[in-house]
Amino acid sequence: MSRKHNFEMFRGADKVLSVTVDNGADPPVAVDISTWTLAFTVRLTAQSTAEALIEKTSTSGITLSDPTHGVFQVALADTDTAGLAPGKYAYDCKRMSEGAEDVLVYGTMTLLPEVTR
Repeated sequence: MSRKHNFEMFRGADKVLSVTVDNGADPPVAVDISTWTLAFTVRLTAQSTAEALIEKTSTSGITLSDPTHGVFQVALADTDTAGLAPGKYAYDCKRMSEGAEDVLVYGTMTLLPEVTR
């Protein structure tokens, strides 16, 4: 089940996004993601065909922190956003497992201008 989640961060700062995948039921039940391959992408807009501004995968930047309970983390380093202008960007995180591709979380990443450089 896809979830919309907008977030803010300061440009040039570190941030860890923690995501829990569930089945969308009421009450939600966590999904085991231990065999999943994930990809996180940031672009200027969702429709942009230009090269991604930030890319993370389950082998580089995404950690399955509690996979049996559906929890993973995306680590954004200060260097990932240091060269980007303050403003709004589109992002998503997608399950990339063959035959089971699905967007898990998506939304807007707002970069705030830092004062201390």
